[in-house]
Parts: sequence; structure tokens; C-alpha cells
Amino acid sequence: MIQTQSHTTSNLDLADVLKQISSIEEIEIGDFQASSMSKTNYYVKNVTTGLCVIMYDTHAHVGGMAYIMLPDSEFQQTQTTGFKKPLDDTAFKACYADIALPKLWEHLQGLGASSENTQCVLIGGSQLFTFGGGRGNPLNIGARNAITARTTLARMGLSIKHTEVGGNRPRNAVFMLADGRIFVQMKGGETIQIM
Repeated sequence: MIQTQSHTTSNLDLADVLKQISSIEEIEIGDFQASSMSKTNYYVKNVTTGLCVIMYDTHAHVGGMAYIMLPDSEFQQTQTTGFKKPLDDTAFKACYADIALPKLWEHLQGLGASSENTQCVLIGGSQLFTFGGGRGNPLNIGARNAITARTTLARMGLSIKHTEVGGNRPRNAVFMLADGRIFVQMKGGETIQIM
């Protein structure tokens, strides 16, 4: 199931949007970036089970993007060995939603962001394989990433403006800090503008 809200269909292909941008930073999985520089543009490609979370303060014009790989560090610590082990969160800057989102928010607050003016967007969380068990299946990482992100953002007092999550195809996205515009294209689909 794809979860989405209202958006504007862009008559530009995402490739056309990228051609219009003079400088762009690609965010890799397991990383995040935050900026107050209006010329900053972020790009993420092939978001599948991972989740791209964008935070943008509409008044301070500061924003950032995190590309999350897994829902929570607690699950990872126990799943691989069966024993809880210490996790060095500096080595996994944005791999886990429960670590990445508070860290990204902390950076944005340092740049002047406030929870009253910050809007969040979730992109990705696809399910590429069917393991059975639906959302409750621990192997359904896409859905679990989206659920953990929603829970974490709510706990932090941040509102979600838009989601483009679910489905079974990868997405690419561009976030333009100058005006907060976000363009998303699902593989084989049209480009939409969601902010």
C-alpha cells in the first residue's frame, strides 16, 4: 500500500529538475546533512526499504535530510548476535531512525529551527520482497522504518506534512533549501512536487 497526500504533478522530469540545479549534495544511505545556506540542494536516489526524512523550518529557512537504513538500533544490537552489545552511534550516523532523527533535529535547532515551524516529509519505506506477516514481520524493514520515524518525530514534537511511503519501487528525491521545494519520482512514474 502506498501512503501519500495531496501533491502537485510537475511537468518536469526529475532529470530536468537536476539539470536546473548548479550544485547538489547527494545523501548516501546511513548519512544526514543539515544547512542554513539557501543554495544548498540535497538529492537522494533509489530509496527502497530505507527511508528519507526531510525536515524544513519554513520561517528560519533551515533544513536537512537523513537517509535511514534501519528502524532502530535496539533491534540491530540483538538480532545479529542474540546479545545486546554497545552501539557506537558515531559509526552509524544515520543508519537507525532512533539515532539519526534526534541528531538531525539537534543540528537544525543549532541553526535556528523551531518545532512550531518545522515540517517533516517521509519518502521511501518500500517493500521489495514478500516475507509474509505484513507490518508485524521484522523483515518488513520499509514499513518498520516509516513507523519508527513517525513515532520518533511525534516524540520530538515535530509534525509530518507529507508522506510518500510504501509500494514496491524505488524513489529519487530532490530537496531545495532556498524555498523548501521537494520533488519525488518513483521509478517509472511521474515527478511530483510535494512542498
